[in-house]
Amino acid sequence: MIHEDDFLGGIIIRVRKMPKEEWSNLTVLLPSRRAARKLADALKIDTPPGTWLPRFTTLGEWSEEQLRVTTPSRLEQLVELQQVAESNRKKLTLPEWSSFERFQPWGMAALGDFNTIDHHLLEARQVFRDLRNIKDIESWSFGEPDLRPGQLRFLEQWNSLLPLYQAFHAHLDEHNSTTSAHLARRMAEEEGWLGQVQGEIWMAGANALTPAERHTVEKIVRAGKGQWIWDTDLAYVRNGMEAGRFIREVVPKTQWNALPHPMQDATEGNGAKREWCMITCSSRTLQSQYVRHIIEQRQGQPLNRVGIVLPSADLAPTVLTALPPEAGQVNLTMGVPLGKTPLRSFLSIAFGLQGDRGRLHHNRLKALLAHPFTRTLQPAASKELEVLGRTAARKTWIRMTQEDLADFPEIQSALAPWWKALHHAKTERDDGTSVMLEALAGWSNETESDITAPWLCAAWAGFRDIVALHLRSADRLGREPELGDARAQLMRWLGQHSVDLEGEPFTGLQVLGLLESRGLDFDEVFVLDVNEGTLPDGSPPPSFMPLDLNRAHGLPGRPERDGIFAAYLHRLLNRAKTVHLVHVGADLGDGGTEPSRHIAQLTRWANESLPGVTVKAQNWSTPLPGPAPDVPDLKWTDLATSALDHMMLNGISPSALNQALRCNRQFHYRYVLGFGESESVEEHLEANTIGTVIHKAIEIGLKQAVGKELHPSHLEQLQKEIRPRLEKALRMTKEGARTDIGENVLVLRMAATMVGRWIREELKEWSREEAVHLVGMEAPLRRTFTLADGRTIAFYGLADRVEKREKNGNVVWQVLDYKTGRVEGKDLKLEENWKEKLADGQHDKALQLLLYAAMLRAGHPEAERIRPSIRAGRKGSGDNSSLLTLSWKGESDLSESHDLQLQSWLSSVIHVLRPDEQDVSIRHNTQSRYCADCLVLE
Repeated sequence: MIHEDDFLGGIIIRVRKMPKEEWSNLTVLLPSRRAARKLADALKIDTPPGTWLPRFTTLGEWSEEQLRVTTPSRLEQLVELQQVAESNRKKLTLPEWSSFERFQPWGMAALGDFNTIDHHLLEARQVFRDLRNIKDIESWSFGEPDLRPGQLRFLEQWNSLLPLYQAFHAHLDEHNSTTSAHLARRMAEEEGWLGQVQGEIWMAGANALTPAERHTVEKIVRAGKGQWIWDTDLAYVRNGMEAGRFIREVVPKTQWNALPHPMQDATEGNGAKREWCMITCSSRTLQSQYVRHIIEQRQGQPLNRVGIVLPSADLAPTVLTALPPEAGQVNLTMGVPLGKTPLRSFLSIAFGLQGDRGRLHHNRLKALLAHPFTRTLQPAASKELEVLGRTAARKTWIRMTQEDLADFPEIQSALAPWWKALHHAKTERDDGTSVMLEALAGWSNETESDITAPWLCAAWAGFRDIVALHLRSADRLGREPELGDARAQLMRWLGQHSVDLEGEPFTGLQVLGLLESRGLDFDEVFVLDVNEGTLPDGSPPPSFMPLDLNRAHGLPGRPERDGIFAAYLHRLLNRAKTVHLVHVGADLGDGGTEPSRHIAQLTRWANESLPGVTVKAQNWSTPLPGPAPDVPDLKWTDLATSALDHMMLNGISPSALNQALRCNRQFHYRYVLGFGESESVEEHLEANTIGTVIHKAIEIGLKQAVGKELHPSHLEQLQKEIRPRLEKALRMTKEGARTDIGENVLVLRMAATMVGRWIREELKEWSREEAVHLVGMEAPLRRTFTLADGRTIAFYGLADRVEKREKNGNVVWQVLDYKTGRVEGKDLKLEENWKEKLADGQHDKALQLLLYAAMLRAGHPEAERIRPSIRAGRKGSGDNSSLLTLSWKGESDLSESHDLQLQSWLSSVIHVLRPDEQDVSIRHNTQSRYCADCLVLE
C-alpha cells in the first residue's frame, strides 16, 4: 500500500493531475526496478481498463532503449575482457595468465578503472599516461640509473591499458553491447538520441548519480523535456549533512526551500511521535532474532508496511530462517550472490560426482537425490532414493557404477550428465567437465516440472548463466578447463554473479537490500548490520590508480562514497514512524563490530534538533530460556503389552534383558516398539561386523570337527587357513565387500592376528590328559523359566562354541563366547552381592554367561557341571590369559542349583520388563549414559 505522503504517493498525485490521454507520453525514471514496479501496480488500481499508463523504469534501462544496446553482467564483462586481453597479450605486453582464476583480480581492477573513467567523463589517454608516469617514478631509485628487465616489463603493462580499453569497447560494440559506465558516457556525450525523445521525462528519487548520468539528465532538463523530482529532506541539505551532499551539488542554494521536507513533523515536534531504536547485539545471528522478537510482538498486525533492509546480502538466509510463522508472506527483493543460494551445495555435489570418474560415492549420490534442485527437476529420481539407500546398505555399495544402478532407471536418467562426461573423457583429451555442466544445465529442458520457488528459480537461472559463460569462455580461449580449474572458476563466480529476486511489493513483509529500498517508504523499518565497513562500506573498489591520481582528476574518494550510503540510509527515515538500527557490538575478532558513525550522528541530531523523535538505545539479547520441560512418561498400550507378551513367550536375548535392567525406556523403544537402527552403508567395518566375521571364520574352520573329538591339529590347521577363512566370512557377511583393497585388507590382517593369538594361547593351555569333544559351533540355545507367580519367560541365544571336556574321569561342559573387544576378568566375578550387581545393568557379560549356562543345561540335561567362559580380544591388565571364566561366589563350574538361584532372581526383577498394573509409565533411568533412542527421541 502506498500512502499519499509517501515519495511514490506524491508521484501518483502528480500523475493523476495530468489528463489521462497524456500518460502514455510520460516516462518516470526511478532509482530501482522495485520502486518502478510498485508505482505501476499502485496506479493500476483505480485506473479504468484500456488506459495507457506512463512508462516506469530506471535510467539505465531507459538509456539502453535509446541507444539500442545491451549491458552484460559484470561477470560476463570480465570474460569478454579476458578474451580481448588474451588475443592482444603479446602485442600489448600484458601479463601471462594461465586461467581465469589468475586473470580475475587483474581484470577486476582494469574493468573498475575503465568504468571510473567513463562514469566521470575523463580522457582515457591522459589518465593512463599519468598512471604510467607515476609507476615510472615509483620504479626509479637513486644509484640505479638503468631499470632491470623485470621492471621494464612491469612498466610496459601500464602502456597497454589504453589500447586495451579501446579494444575492449570496440569488441563490445561489435556485439551491440556495452558496459553500464560506457553507456552513461555515450548518453552524456552523444546528442542524436535527445532529438528522438518523445514526451516528458521525470527523474525521480535520484540521490546519487555519476557525472555522466547527471549530465544526461541535465541535458534532458535543459532541453525542456524533463524535470527533477527529489526524494530527500530539506534538513539534510541545509544542515550540511552527508546525506545531502549530492543534492547540494545539483540544486542551486536559491532553490533549497523548494525541496521536500518529510521530516518536518520531527523537526518541529508538532506531529505524530517517531521512535528510533539503536539496538546493540552480540552477533549477526542475534540481529535476526531481534527482528523475530519484534515481529512476534505485533500479534497478527499487517506487515505490508514493514521493511527489513539488509546492506549485506549474506545475511538474507539467516533472516529468512529466523522469521516467525506469524510473518506470513515474506517477499525478498535484492541482488543475492549465487554463493548464498542452494546452488553452492549443488555444484559441490556435482563436481564431487564428476571427480568420482564413473564410480559414484554413495554419500554424494544420495546427497544429489535429496537436493532441492533434484527434487524439483528430477522428482522421479528422488523418489527412488529410499530404495537405493536400502539396496546400497544391503550390498555394501560404497561406490556405484552405471551397471550397479541398472535397476534404478530414473536415477540412471538423472545421472546422464555424468555418464555422458565419462564417455567423452574416454574419447577426447579433456576430462569431460564442460560436457557434464552443459548437460546438467539442460535438466530444466528435459522435465515438465516448473521451479515455482523463487529462491530456487533464480538460483537455477544463475546456474545456467554461469555455465553458458563458462562454455563461451572455454570456446574462445580454445581450451577446456579440467575439473580442478572449472571447480575453482565456477565457485569463485558464485560469489560474484548475483541473481535478482523480486518479491511482491504490495503484500506481506518486505525483505530487501539497501539499493532496492530506494524510492520506497515504510511505517516501520529494520536496518541490520549498521556497522563500520558494512554501512558505510569502507572497502575501496579494486583499482590500479593511486589516491594522488584520483584526487588530481577529481575522482570521488571515501567521503563521497560514504555520502551515498548516508543518503540511502537517511531517506529510509523520512517517513518511517519506527526505525530499528541494529548493529553488532561484541568484539568478535574480525574488526567488523564497530558501530556505524551514523548511529552516533543520528542520535546527536535527534537529541539536538528533532523534538519529535525519541531515541532509545538498548543492548539486546535473547531472553533466557526456561527450564527444559520434563520428558513425558512413556505409557503402556495394549499393543505394547501384546508385543511384550509375545517376546516373553517366544524368547528374549540376554542383551535385551540387560538393556531393560539398565534403562527400561530404552528397552521399550528398541525391543517392544521395534525402533531399530537405520540401514546405512558401512564404509568402514563396524566392530560388530568384525566380530561376526571372526565368529563365522572360526565356525567354518572347525566345522569338520563338530561332533568329534577336537585335537590340537584342528586348531593348527585353522591357524594356517585363517586368512582365506576370514575373507570368505566377510563376503558371506557383507555382500559386495572387497577383501583385496583398501581398509578391509588391514582389518582382516588384524583379525587374523587376533585369532592366531587365541589359538596359540589355547594350544599352550591344552592339557595332554584332557579329552575335548566339540559339541557345536554357533549352537542355538533356549530355555523357558517358570517364575514364582506362575508366569513364564523364555530366553534364546547362540553359543559360539560348546564342548565337553573330560580329564581323569571328571566331565565339565564348557560354553565359550568370543569377544573381539575388551573384557576384564574382574567383570566376571560375582560375590555375595551378585543380585545387586546384575540388577544394575552394568554387568551384561556376566549375565549373558549365566543365562548361556542355564540354556545349555536345558538342551543337555546330562551336563551336570557347566563352565561359562569368554575368549577376549583384549584382556584386562590383571588377567593372565585371554580365556576368562565366570566365577560365582568362588565357583566356576555351575550346577542345577545355580540355575534355580538365577530363576529366583529373575522372578524378583521381571517387573522391569512387565510392570504392575498400577505402574503404567515407562521411565528413563537417569543413571544410564548410553541410551541412544532416549537421547535422540527426547
